[in-house]
Amino acid sequence: MNSDPPAGGNGPVPGEPQLPSSIAELAAVPLAEPEFLQELLKRCMLALRAAAGAIWMRDGEGRLALQAAQYLETTGFFENASMRSACEQPFSEVINTGAGLAYELEEQTPGAAPRKQTLLLAGLQRQHQVAGVVQIFDGLNLPEEERPRRLEMLIQACGQAARHWINFPAPVAAPTPSPATLRGNHPAAAAQPAHPAQEAADLVQAFLAQSRASEQPQGAGGLPPGMPAVGHPALPGMIPASPPATPPDDSWMIELFDSRRMKDVSVIAANEGRRLLGIDRVAVAEQYGPRAKIRATSGLQAVSARSNVVRMLAKLTEQVLATGEKFSYTGAAQEFPPQFETLLADYLLESRSRVVIIQPLFGPKPQEPESQDRPEIERHAFKKPKPVGALIVEQISETPLPSDLDARLDRLAPFVGLALRNAQSYEGIFLMPLWQFLGNLKTRLKGRRLAQIAAGLAATLALVLILVLVQWNYRVVGKGRLMPIDRRSIFAPFDGEVVDLLASSGQQVHEGDLLIRMKNEELQGKLLAQTSMMQEKRKQALAIAAQLIEPATLQSSATEIKLSGELAQLKVEIEGAEQQVEILTRQVEALVVRAPITGVVATFRIEELLRKRPVKKGDLLLEVMDPSGTWRLELDIPENRVGHILEAQKGLENEHLPVRYMLATATELTFDGNLESLSTRSVSSESEGTVVPAFVSLASPQPADPRIGAEVTAKIECGRRSLGYVLFGDVIEFLRKHLWL
Repeated sequence: MNSDPPAGGNGPVPGEPQLPSSIAELAAVPLAEPEFLQELLKRCMLALRAAAGAIWMRDGEGRLALQAAQYLETTGFFENASMRSACEQPFSEVINTGAGLAYELEEQTPGAAPRKQTLLLAGLQRQHQVAGVVQIFDGLNLPEEERPRRLEMLIQACGQAARHWINFPAPVAAPTPSPATLRGNHPAAAAQPAHPAQEAADLVQAFLAQSRASEQPQGAGGLPPGMPAVGHPALPGMIPASPPATPPDDSWMIELFDSRRMKDVSVIAANEGRRLLGIDRVAVAEQYGPRAKIRATSGLQAVSARSNVVRMLAKLTEQVLATGEKFSYTGAAQEFPPQFETLLADYLLESRSRVVIIQPLFGPKPQEPESQDRPEIERHAFKKPKPVGALIVEQISETPLPSDLDARLDRLAPFVGLALRNAQSYEGIFLMPLWQFLGNLKTRLKGRRLAQIAAGLAATLALVLILVLVQWNYRVVGKGRLMPIDRRSIFAPFDGEVVDLLASSGQQVHEGDLLIRMKNEELQGKLLAQTSMMQEKRKQALAIAAQLIEPATLQSSATEIKLSGELAQLKVEIEGAEQQVEILTRQVEALVVRAPITGVVATFRIEELLRKRPVKKGDLLLEVMDPSGTWRLELDIPENRVGHILEAQKGLENEHLPVRYMLATATELTFDGNLESLSTRSVSSESEGTVVPAFVSLASPQPADPRIGAEVTAKIECGRRSLGYVLFGDVIEFLRKHLWL
């Protein structure tokens, strides 16, 4: 190891933008793994202006062992146990997810200020498994705002480095090349590309024929035979177990169609698509309603939806999927529609990609039945299917693209689209975990008659126990109306005809206001006759009284007695006539109807009902109600439900049972009240049959701006009953009613 660490600076380092391409060239050189890792670390530190760095690889027991290091002893990593303990969590996260992250360490030194160090971590993938971690210590005085960019460069470099194990799956025993050779000047490196095009094409053809033999997997733990752990085995036991044996390369097609989750299908398609297509990065997007959602990216176990790069790529993919056509940008000057130009420019600036190809993915073509009545052209014309997702291909390094990339992409896209469609259909099934559980249970019971009977009896018993033992609130439902308590009904006092109607529907009136004027000619005739007879009797009485005081009458006692008797009889007749006139006068005055209380005329369309219409004695003319007073519910409880209310009142020792009601004019709100009184007799209702009236007082808060006569549905709480009775109470009561014998 070198003893003098490089000094971090703010100035640009030559060759920094070419780090991914430099690593891609390095991955194409047939180096032994220790030399490859050492040179990989050197190039990453040089490009990132790092102060120190290390590469840790999993050994046969799943632990991380040091394989390459540069200036690591200057950081105090080996001597400081607290620093190694603090690295356990970020190392585990990188190993588990394969993603990269930036992590800050703070070292406490007695008698000195705390020392802060920033670590950049990224995972190294080998044969589809995270086999190691690249650890970079940021240099001094590096701008903090450029840290995400440096981390992205490290992740891209690790992605390019993973191609070394794809190109050379077996351990390479070769002499360590010179630095000039590692930089791409060696003839062997120039002659061997990172991904042979013919090998990838033959691989796809062989998978489709299902005849290609499996390659030998690499040794346990991902280390070549005889490779010892170098330096200090860091963080023993942090990684719980060694990764499982890598399946043969041929199995990716089986895994792709065997997977049912969208995430699993996307991860397999992204990683295997990168290997088969021979490019730097592949991403898989799903058509998520009107949006596009990036589901997986090659080399990463998880995708951060909040990342700027991911969001920009999702927006660009949305526009491409809206057209349903393939989108290709290969770095040359091209003209794109306006909706693509800005999105593409922003994404290229952020991702530093040199080539971007977006291939829409479709499910199976719809099958349309042919008809003899339709023309031939119309029969073969079909509606363009909607994309289920997209395959996004990117090249970041300067490595040339495979010559047959379009052909490979066209062969791979239908299989990935079909797998995505299958995953969407599977995840779209309602209550899929429940149906899957029931299906597995049914499969286990096939051919086992005794087990089927036992399972049926157990399920029936469990259901019965649930219905009997589980308690639930029992409610009696009643319908009614919302009415003010203070109201008066005005009836016709006598037969008559409405001659003058002064009130209108909804009119605000005060007590004593004139509402209706009626006439009854028979009553008025009787009053006139009685008044005339009374006046006639009074005249006769005056005449007899005058005769009694004449001298001739006073001289004749017989005449005086006769006239006195007639006068007394007239007085009685006059008194009776006066009483008749008084009664008839009151009856005539009653034909003038006045408001009994202050309120609102609640009768609807009274002009059509009363104006110039004859009415009979006792007919309802109109109603006046006071909406500013107290309101209540007037419910009609079905007669067969009253027993539950009476039983609940006895059991709970509370006559005022709680009530919850809902207005038909505001079904989104519910209000509370209390049962005030229950009628002692039943009445007939045209809509509900035999019912028992009940009054419910309102609790706060009350409905705002209540309407007179608004229909309500109320539920009266009657305590807790078994769930079976709550659900099937009507059936139970029907059986009790008809099978009581």
